[in-house]
Amino acid sequence: MITVRTRFAPSRAGRRAASLAVTGALALAACGGDDDSAEPADDGATSAVPADDSVPETTVADTSGDGASETTVADTSGDGASGTAVAGDGSGATTLPANDDATADYEPGAEIFRVVNSTTDPVDVYVRTTGLVKAYEIQPGLAPGEITEFFAPPQDGSVIVTAAGAGDPTCVSSCDHFIADTFVWDDTGDTFTILLHDADGEPEAYDLWEETGANTTSANAMVAADPASGQFVAIAVDVAEADFGMRLGVSGVDGCLEPVNLSGGILVGGNQTPAYAYDGGSAEVFLYDNRDQECSGDPVGGPFAVTGGPGTRTFLFLTGTPGDLDAITVPFGSDDGATRRARVR
Repeated sequence: MITVRTRFAPSRAGRRAASLAVTGALALAACGGDDDSAEPADDGATSAVPADDSVPETTVADTSGDGASETTVADTSGDGASGTAVAGDGSGATTLPANDDATADYEPGAEIFRVVNSTTDPVDVYVRTTGLVKAYEIQPGLAPGEITEFFAPPQDGSVIVTAAGAGDPTCVSSCDHFIADTFVWDDTGDTFTILLHDADGEPEAYDLWEETGANTTSANAMVAADPASGQFVAIAVDVAEADFGMRLGVSGVDGCLEPVNLSGGILVGGNQTPAYAYDGGSAEVFLYDNRDQECSGDPVGGPFAVTGGPGTRTFLFLTGTPGDLDAITVPFGSDDGATRRARVR
């Protein structure tokens, strides 16, 4: 799995965590002079995207005792300069060893998850059962900028994330120390990425459905892969001081790009998940002020490199503020052939 950190500077059926996004929209009103106002787009602007039947089915391998359950993370030890780190090639990516301190076994379910920590503090990641609640530690002390490997909770179980050392993951009432308590809903697929981000100084979780099944109308539902082009999803829920959103362009293409999955003037920002297509095997992405309708002025972020090419999808998780943006680039698990592993002991 390739992860990139760059910087710019001048199921339970019927239940889900509170991170489910509303499908509000960021849209730019007709601009004139210094009018910065923006009106929201119609809630119906989010278009349905058919599921991609070409995506391989999910499999969960028993890796008991083979040391394969490792966590590949972005290298954040430097100054955040642009660059690509590929796990295992000596280019700077680091690998967190799997935790071997779990005290009991569990049978993994069919759904798989991973956690991306875009907050400013470390977190602890667990899975747990329903009924007589038992919890199992997946990754203690997941640091800012780090990403877990895929893992499978017990069937009908959940993923729990707390601040590092915050307390009991088996809590069932008044669990204020939970950042995420994520279940699976009907028709949301079987592959999930949970983005942890800061919201007004408090950590929150935003869960993203990589393979959406029948539910394609929510902002949580990701665009289907396109065999003709590469795609990336720009997510700026962790960006501050961009209340009216940002426009987006790529190197070598005149003007701003429009999302392939949304209509109605949707911009990059808030809890929107606009997807953009690019030609060739890679693209350099830039962000622009929302008033720059031609994306011809000075960018407020980028370049951020997206790679993969036709048939692949990539998350572009943005953070920071316009003019000082950071990004974590994470390929979709099913598109880059990532091995999905459960903690089976």
